[in-house]
Amino acid sequence: MSQTVLQGVSSLTLLVKMKTVYSEQSVRVPDGALAYGAAVSRRYPWLGVFSVEVLEVFIFPMDGVRECVWDIECSGASLTVSVRSREVTVKGPRGELKRTFRHLPLVLHTTKDAKHVKVATWQGKKSDIACLRTVCTHLNNMFTGVTKQFEYKMRFVYSHFPINLNIIEGGKIVEIRNFLGEKRVRIVKLLPGVVCEKSTNVKDEIALKGTDLELVSRSAALIHQATLVRRKDIRKFLDGIYVSEKGTLEKTD
Repeated sequence: MSQTVLQGVSSLTLLVKMKTVYSEQSVRVPDGALAYGAAVSRRYPWLGVFSVEVLEVFIFPMDGVRECVWDIECSGASLTVSVRSREVTVKGPRGELKRTFRHLPLVLHTTKDAKHVKVATWQGKKSDIACLRTVCTHLNNMFTGVTKQFEYKMRFVYSHFPINLNIIEGGKIVEIRNFLGEKRVRIVKLLPGVVCEKSTNVKDEIALKGTDLELVSRSAALIHQATLVRRKDIRKFLDGIYVSEKGTLEKTD
């Protein structure tokens, strides 16, 4: 505990955790705490004091106040990262991505050499500190997407009725026919920035490609949900389109 001596006042008002403590000359300030003071004039008629100079000191405990910083390396020959008002813009050979983090109490900025992105928070609770790792993961996914591009592979599963899939409008819309022998045509519109292609090496396989990991995974979920078996025993009827592989176009060693 460190002691701060305040002289020149006749009385002292100290506010600590919504409690008022009176002293005449000194007040103890815990280590690491913040103290703010203001000299004001007060009247205490019930004590016979009609004019007295009082120093009001507000002490804020800083037990949970800490600075947490995450450092992300974004160096690359063809990678450009810019941050403005907690909105991150990433440009690479595969495209450009933007994402805003204004809903989080964070500080985002790039270093002077533009090779690192720092994510920091102050006075954060446990949930706020946990968001740091989440933001860093989102940024790493953005860096990977604009440099290597994400790819999801899906396989057709059927026992009797073969699933027919047509890709139209440049890979932006998928038509699914003959699912469980039904005549209904299922149409799935892929999310923006996602393209669907048929695999040339593997039978009954398609590949979804895009720079945004969330859009690619959600597009795969839309195709899978369009081929769910209804009103039948799913232990016996396993027909559908399932995700078989996740990764990037440029494989890492």
